[in-house]
Amino acid sequence: MARERLNWSLPGMWVVLSGASWAGYAFITFITASGSATIHLGLMNGALVGAFWGVGVGLSQWIILRLVAQQAGWWIIATALGWTVGVALGWLVLEYIQVPVNDSVGSYFRWGWALRGCIGSAVTGIVIAVSQWVILRHWVRQALLWPVAIALAWAIAPILAWLVGVSVGLLQESALGDISMDLVLWLIFLSTTTTASLLSGALLVGGVSGITLRRLLHLHKDAGGEYLQHPAKQRP
Repeated sequence: MARERLNWSLPGMWVVLSGASWAGYAFITFITASGSATIHLGLMNGALVGAFWGVGVGLSQWIILRLVAQQAGWWIIATALGWTVGVALGWLVLEYIQVPVNDSVGSYFRWGWALRGCIGSAVTGIVIAVSQWVILRHWVRQALLWPVAIALAWAIAPILAWLVGVSVGLLQESALGDISMDLVLWLIFLSTTTTASLLSGALLVGGVSGITLRRLLHLHKDAGGEYLQHPAKQRP
């Protein structure tokens, strides 16, 4: 019964962790790509940032997974490796990709950033999802659903985040007018649009991740699976 409750609560906790991980990635990538950070886009910098972030994400997810899966430590390795390679490749793509960035909606929203973010996030998400699938396929049946769902969520999240940010920003522009000369209003504008953007993308990635994990657990149970185990530890 305790394990059954864990299988039901696991996706809920997973939503928060997965959503927060994407939001952190998106924020760091944005300030780096916009030139607001001391680091720059590129293969090596992406690998360093990805390794640091991946270990943290892997450890936080391992805390949950170890309650329902044996040898869950492999998840930390797979996640850290996926983030290292994924962010490195994603930042490499962002460094060299050429998309129009001059067309804007309103005064501050350039749609080129959304397109660049979509491509870079998709590359990173695919690598992370495939790396985790290598481990997940030993625990649950039909694990191929995982990389497909996660990659799509990571690809769509930047577009959703941009659309939400634009909507919130345009509402503020219409209500406040020109805010370029008012530092307080500008900071309010920036914080609300950024928060709304990151929150929407995080909810999408976290929601898809949690729903997919819950679906995999149901499929595993319906097919006769019990406790999530590594193949070497499964009962005959």
